[in-house]
Amino acid sequence: MSRPGLPQARKGTLTKVWLRALFWLLFGFRSYGKGNIPREGPFLLASNHQSYLDPVLVHLGQDRGVAFMAMEPLFRNRAFAALIRWWGGFPVDLERRDVRAMRTAMGLMGAGRGLVVFPEAGRSRDGRLMSMREGVAQLALHAGAPIVPVRIEGMFKIWPAQRLLPKLARPLHVHYGPPILPPAGKLNGAERRKAMADLMEAVGAFLENGSPDSSGG
Repeated sequence: MSRPGLPQARKGTLTKVWLRALFWLLFGFRSYGKGNIPREGPFLLASNHQSYLDPVLVHLGQDRGVAFMAMEPLFRNRAFAALIRWWGGFPVDLERRDVRAMRTAMGLMGAGRGLVVFPEAGRSRDGRLMSMREGVAQLALHAGAPIVPVRIEGMFKIWPAQRLLPKLARPLHVHYGPPILPPAGKLNGAERRKAMADLMEAVGAFLENGSPDSSGG
């Protein structure tokens, strides 16, 4: 159940069905491993980032409703901001520690919702994984929520950051990896730092290499 004031995607199931069909027709879109996503409770989807369409792809490849963080400058255009919010997006200021965005994220976790995070904090300019920020690990530890790593393959060829509009190319695949569980119980400072490093290493390994046989259907 959603809580008042939290981001809520407005699109319906029919919209997802039509978009899945459209992306399959144009790009050969397929998703793998969506059975790795918990059926209930909070979870984080940590994805690589190559285009503006990535939040949509992460949505479409699985069945649970999710919200996502988007860079604050994207909300300065009213029409684009409305579209982002329609998909469940909310702004985050990457130039400073954004307490409001973190509170929104924790509210989503507390409500048992899913949250999409792009640890690279921006689109890759060459298709390779960039250095990642530790926010996803912080959220996982604080909320006790699993991280499901998500690797998008093919989007850089379709719509690289240097290109104004996408082009027709295929295939376009989204892989959801096995959940990465944060350690349970209270941690001291050293244990917390190690746990964050271990979580980010596991996420990075999947985003770098993916899994050709991601289970879960």
